[in-house]
Amino acid sequence: NVYDCNIPDITYIPPYSNYVPPTPSPTPGGMTCEEIIYFDKFWKGIVSFNLNSVAGEAKLIEAEKELLLNYPQCGTGFLLLNSINSTEYAFKFTKTGRLLTVDMIVCCPGGATFGDLWQIPTGYTGNNVLSPRIFEDIEEATGLGLKEIIAVNCSIIILICCCIGLVIYYFKVKKEEEIEKLAQIMKQKEIKHIQKQQENKTNGHGHHHQKKRHSIIKSVELTKKGHGHNNKRASITKRYEHGHGHGHHHHHH
Repeated sequence: NVYDCNIPDITYIPPYSNYVPPTPSPTPGGMTCEEIIYFDKFWKGIVSFNLNSVAGEAKLIEAEKELLLNYPQCGTGFLLLNSINSTEYAFKFTKTGRLLTVDMIVCCPGGATFGDLWQIPTGYTGNNVLSPRIFEDIEEATGLGLKEIIAVNCSIIILICCCIGLVIYYFKVKKEEEIEKLAQIMKQKEIKHIQKQQENKTNGHGHHHQKKRHSIIKSVELTKKGHGHNNKRASITKRYEHGHGHGHHHHHH
């Protein structure tokens, strides 16, 4: 630590010297850190690194997690819920060859501040809690970082979209199944009807039925001419008749 250096006790200062005995560095005004932790973490085999990329972001989050494991007092909350969202720290990434190191200067506990007069060391960057905070109000109001808020909102939107998609898909499949079932029922009914007609024919009742059917068709034809709104029913009956009565017409003519 810089403050632990032994300061030599110099009594004689030559007049031409600009030397001034150092005064122990006072705690900068407004600083409330109970302790300042110097923490570092490194990764091997890193070929390229860009702090502003998703990967860079991920490395910083990894370092934050490890910091909390080693110094739980630097977060707010406890155990799994321990969070670094209100902890001020400055960090610096250095890459030598394929070795990537992050150095962190952390003001602990969470919620404590370095104060306005603390100078961020050269080469270091203040995290979003420490640097001038644009989104301070949002973050302080919720206790969540803006990134988290955005991430959560996106997740929710995606989830809603998935749900809607699933519901639509479900009903579509269901509808198709219903139509399929209906078609099956209709087919079975038609088959039964044909079978019945075949039976009637073999039993010798065919003639009687046929006569009756002819009269039905006639009446439908008449109503069709009379009223426009009966068209649909008429055409259905006709089609039914054509489908199944066809062979019999020939038979009886």
